[in-house]
Amino acid sequence: MAELKNIAVKKWIGDYSGSIPTLSIVDGVSIWDIAIDNSIIPNIVWRCKSNISGSPIWVKDKGKYIKTINSIIYTVLSTDEILLFDTSGAAANVNVALPKIDISFTNIPFTFKFINGVFGVNIIADEDDDIEEETEYVLATLYDSVTLIPDGSRWYVIPSI
Repeated sequence: MAELKNIAVKKWIGDYSGSIPTLSIVDGVSIWDIAIDNSIIPNIVWRCKSNISGSPIWVKDKGKYIKTINSIIYTVLSTDEILLFDTSGAAANVNVALPKIDISFTNIPFTFKFINGVFGVNIIADEDDDIEEETEYVLATLYDSVTLIPDGSRWYVIPSI
């Protein structure tokens, strides 16, 4: 009979300054291990999704970061995940600037939802990037939402279902 070993997920807590953890195979990183960035609030939780080549691939652990925005201009942070927009205090559409696509958040989804107000939300790509060959994506109707995923050179639209 084969003996099964108990495999426990390891957890690291440190100041990664909002960036991908620099932990590697030398540190003993295994798939599903987590690293918690305590440099910002809320803390970012990273999960190791692969370690085949000896260089761990870290992704943000999802489902924890919902932020409500009620300013007329907002710049999306690479650490943002779910953004809810309340435009009730705006006199025109709210402008939301996407960050320049960077390897640290490639293939990480960003979700945007228009939750309150009369004016919509203009999601605008960085001048070097695009959203499926367009410069912006507009949430025009109350409760419209969209998820955008960068692949390293372009943002892709994943419509709400």
